[in-house]
Amino acid sequence: MSTFNQEIKTTILKKNNNLCVGMDPDLKFLPNGYSKNISGVYDFLNDIIQITYSHCIAYKFNIAFYLSLGKEGIEILEQIIKKIKDISKNEKKFLILDAKVGDIENTAKHYAKAFFETWNFDAITINPLLGIDSIRPFIEYSQKGCIILCLTSNPSNKEFEFYGNIPLYLTIASKIYEWNQINNNVMAVVGATNEKKHLIEIKNILKDIPIFIPGVGSQGGDVKTVKEIFGKNILINVGRSILYASDNKENLELKIKEYLRQINL
Repeated sequence: MSTFNQEIKTTILKKNNNLCVGMDPDLKFLPNGYSKNISGVYDFLNDIIQITYSHCIAYKFNIAFYLSLGKEGIEILEQIIKKIKDISKNEKKFLILDAKVGDIENTAKHYAKAFFETWNFDAITINPLLGIDSIRPFIEYSQKGCIILCLTSNPSNKEFEFYGNIPLYLTIASKIYEWNQINNNVMAVVGATNEKKHLIEIKNILKDIPIFIPGVGSQGGDVKTVKEIFGKNILINVGRSILYASDNKENLELKIKEYLRQINL
């Protein structure tokens, strides 16, 4: 049976596709034509799936956007996950939970069981600052992916990630390479908003380990640059620029497809 990273690489090559759609609904930004309530969120996400399904290989769900909607938000998350799984029987779509978990080993075991078994996500984002004992419970699920924060896309990443004579992000990259030797199921989060020289440094450490890339779209990262540096083994996440490509339900599909052609994804 293939490992998670093998499956990711194979899917990218087979589909010639690197797109992950960020499914992070915000009531404030729902296009006109959708009710500004729980029902409207479900209808909106359902339409996004219909529009993007043939254009992507993965969907990412940031848990915060569903928790903030309360119990009904979690119910919507579960319904949308089920819907994608139901229509994906003959075509794999990776389902990624963006929770940035990071806790002591005993607690991490329960996070891993919850997200990999109970909810059956294919991968999860992880904060590595507690070290290997907080990450091992996830790595042990060899068919699941551990997407480790390495060099993030937010403006204040320099407060910690660039700290030290050997910057922290390079230390984390080296650890990701080491941890990936266990079950070949560890990826790195590398924001497209960072300088090219820093991306090249990470590429030199991680070799052919797949990279999860946020920061394209509304944050200003460049698709062409990350493709040139990291090659084919990348999963590029685009959220707001797809979800809110239009402020009107009537032409949302047209605007999303125009945007995807524009950025060549």
